[in-house]
Amino acid sequence: MPLILVSLITGSSAKGDNAEDLINKALKVSGIAEQLDLLAATVMGSIPGDLFEHRETRRRVEKYVKDRVKPEDLLASVRAALRRDFSPERIMQVVEFYESRLGRKVGALQSKILTSQAIQDVQEGHSSVQARSETRLALLKAIMDAQNSATRSVALLDHFLKGLADGFLGHGGLQRDELFRTLGPLVRGPGPVNRLTEQVDLVAYARTYRSLTDRELEELAAYHTSESARWFGNAVQAGTEQAVYQVAKALGESLRILRDSPEQDRAISR
Repeated sequence: MPLILVSLITGSSAKGDNAEDLINKALKVSGIAEQLDLLAATVMGSIPGDLFEHRETRRRVEKYVKDRVKPEDLLASVRAALRRDFSPERIMQVVEFYESRLGRKVGALQSKILTSQAIQDVQEGHSSVQARSETRLALLKAIMDAQNSATRSVALLDHFLKGLADGFLGHGGLQRDELFRTLGPLVRGPGPVNRLTEQVDLVAYARTYRSLTDRELEELAAYHTSESARWFGNAVQAGTEQAVYQVAKALGESLRILRDSPEQDRAISR
């Protein structure tokens, strides 16, 4: 990367317009912005159909969440995380990768991770992973390890449960504490939930990067071991955890209204 470019960016306010432009560009070219656009709909789509007695009730819950959690609000959480430890040089290196030949392919693939078709493919895709060669699986696992995917996935689940509890039970309180004393070890420990998360992650990675060659996967794994990629991934993770919490909290609030209101349909549609 030309040093003159780094010095020009650093010479301006690191928290100013250049920083915002770089953050927005990095989120766009990496596909993260598109993922956050679909996050609320994806969370709602994962709710079992039999949770609601009537289809109209589900529709109103979805509207409640959509009205209270906008994609721009979720994106703001990730932007804030990137600003907290902002580095012009590191974010330029991230943008440089995603503007490379391989990076453009990866960004386009990652932008579709949360589409309804992608989610359906992951849910049905365990057999396709088993058919992969050992070399292919090793490359995918190298990328997952570099991104610390197992820990990050469990952290997202943890924030989802916290948001759901805070929305349904209210912030803090004995009920919430008791809930997490019960669920915490289950989510974070080396038990069935953790193992299932790792399996789902592997299916998701295999599905997302299925069009990349083994050589490209190797290059991608190398990128994710770089300091700039780790910094970007950690910041995006922190912001996404907050975004997931916001969506889950709105969902919990809507379920509490359904439980408590004698006029449930009217209350949830407000």
